[in-house]
Amino acid sequence: MTFSVVSNVVLPNGNTLNVLGPSSYTIPGNVTVQRTLTHNAPAAAPVGHYQYQSSITGILNPPPMQVFGFLVP
Repeated sequence: MTFSVVSNVVLPNGNTLNVLGPSSYTIPGNVTVQRTLTHNAPAAAPVGHYQYQSSITGILNPPPMQVFGFLVP
């Protein structure tokens, strides 16, 4: 099974910043892969609400997407 992963951050001004990928991977069938990723917000990041979006393409239509928000105080 081959798939791609891409992650973006939506900035407080609405612009999108790519933080990962797209990266392609191939794994055998009946295999589960789980990864924990950490991204640091730069000290110069503007104060405000952000949204992290990560999606996997190539296996389902529509592709699964995880979204969560966070605040830079």
